[in-house]
Amino acid sequence: MTVDVNAQILLFTEVFKTLWQDKAIVDWQSESVDMQLLTAYTPFYDLAELTGVLPNPNKPRIKGEFGAKHLWLRSDSKMQPMVHLKFDFSRNLPEIRIRLGLFLKQSNGEQNSFGLRYESPEGTDAEGKGIHHYYHVQLIRGFKKDKDFTIYQCPTWLPVTQPALPLPANDSVSLLLCFISSLYGMTELQRLLQSVNGLRSYFETHPFRSFDPLCWYRMLTSRKDSGKHYYKVSEHPDSADPKLRNKHQNHDLAEITMSDYDKAPKTKRNKL
Repeated sequence: MTVDVNAQILLFTEVFKTLWQDKAIVDWQSESVDMQLLTAYTPFYDLAELTGVLPNPNKPRIKGEFGAKHLWLRSDSKMQPMVHLKFDFSRNLPEIRIRLGLFLKQSNGEQNSFGLRYESPEGTDAEGKGIHHYYHVQLIRGFKKDKDFTIYQCPTWLPVTQPALPLPANDSVSLLLCFISSLYGMTELQRLLQSVNGLRSYFETHPFRSFDPLCWYRMLTSRKDSGKHYYKVSEHPDSADPKLRNKHQNHDLAEITMSDYDKAPKTKRNKL
């Protein structure tokens, strides 16, 4: 399904505003905030200020960047994440550059950093070749090209051209969802789907999606008559396999594929 670019912009902006609101409950003057870091990378203190630089098809404001400000994000670990954004929705494939900085202050006082950039296709050359003409994520050493992170040390050897890992995205919003899930995991993404109006229906029709719960497949073969039984197991094999062996002590247990299970007679299929 093709989603109108203006509709994408509205979703894109609402997600960024929700990310700001998640962090806004933090007291910027608290001891947990490194004041040196706060001075070096000024956050958006006000939601209206952030909204004023985010894309908006009604202004119109479809090309821009964060400039000197950074979106500080909620920290779920010892690392403080923050983002610098650049966008251009006037292209047929909107240009999106989400630069994520991760900053860690260790107990011994050592300060470390590194980053990732989530980007849209970058175009092709005169010969039609495009080394990064796909949705991808790469390592970075700073928020701006050829400028490393300040204060917190970043490894100078960090490769910033390759690898460029492909992402399951096909537009600006699915790229943003890839970014959020890689930073916080699928639980946070599911919460956002509930919080941002219209995002869930969008999510269900785009390439980045959640997968079915994990399960494993097993075959039990009787040592007496070679009769077979097939099991679909929802528990991890470390727990499920001993249960099956204890319940069927005169059987041999073997791993099989989902295809083997589906081909088995329905009367022989079981679930555990």
